[in-house]
Amino acid sequence: MESAPPQSVIDFKGNVAAADAVLWVTPEYNSTIPGVMANAIDWLSRVDRVMIGKPSWIVGSSMGLLGSVKAQGHLRDILFASGISSPLLPGNEAYIGLVHEKFNEQGELNDEPTMKYLDLVADHFVRWMNELSQLKQLQSQT
Repeated sequence: MESAPPQSVIDFKGNVAAADAVLWVTPEYNSTIPGVMANAIDWLSRVDRVMIGKPSWIVGSSMGLLGSVKAQGHLRDILFASGISSPLLPGNEAYIGLVHEKFNEQGELNDEPTMKYLDLVADHFVRWMNELSQLKQLQSQT
């Protein structure tokens, strides 16, 4: 199937290839990422390997206190695998614990400290991603 994937896979890989970076948002299921996420990453690691060198940022949540720390650890290991090789900004983790207490009845995030923290780490990631892009441009000119 790798040489003739379904159109949905072709579209998915094309969208990822065209993106400047990938934001991975994961819940935690049995201390790891959902199976469907692992399957999607498998597609990205095959044939044209559209993730190699593409910056990633991981955000996750859970109803527990640790906020998907185990799932994010597994995802980080996967993103460092040779078929993916996606750089991550160290120290910019976003673990959202007790997530069920941070949203209103309409499903909107309403926890001010969480919103401020997400704004902060998002700004860090965008700045880092732009620095990586500038570095790649300089390297391509030499």
